[in-house]
Amino acid sequence: MADRILLIFKSSFETKVITNSLTFNGFAVTSESSDLTRATQLATTTKFDALVIELTDRKSLDFANNIRSIANGLGIVFIAPIYDLRLFGISIEEFPIGSQIIYKPDISNFELLIDAIRDSKEIGVKTQWVNPPKTNTTDELTDIQVETLRMKIGRAHV
Repeated sequence: MADRILLIFKSSFETKVITNSLTFNGFAVTSESSDLTRATQLATTTKFDALVIELTDRKSLDFANNIRSIANGLGIVFIAPIYDLRLFGISIEEFPIGSQIIYKPDISNFELLIDAIRDSKEIGVKTQWVNPPKTNTTDELTDIQVETLRMKIGRAHV
């Protein structure tokens, strides 16, 4: 039986591309959503083995943690637009155990996504980046510098 996937992505185009790729590779995308309210409804009415979710902010992480508390064996893959999670005010320790995190530009390599889905369902797998960068320009920033940057970015969106 094919792994059943709940896919949560803001962009409908990206959702369709990922759905088609997963379906082509033997997965069954049972539900798709572009917002967490609808995704919460789907999560309670649809059976799925893995969650693939775009990490857009802390709410995405909270959603995944809530779903994992209900479905302990659920695989979770996050698609993150940035490597330095401190820019979201998040640390890797806050992710559900066994979660796999993929840098968004890397999902064009669908083998990484497929492997991440399978790995996320393994018992005892640690939360980790899939294909982590060798260097990251924000690694050298202190936490205070990152917080200052977050405040500036937050003000720019107000």
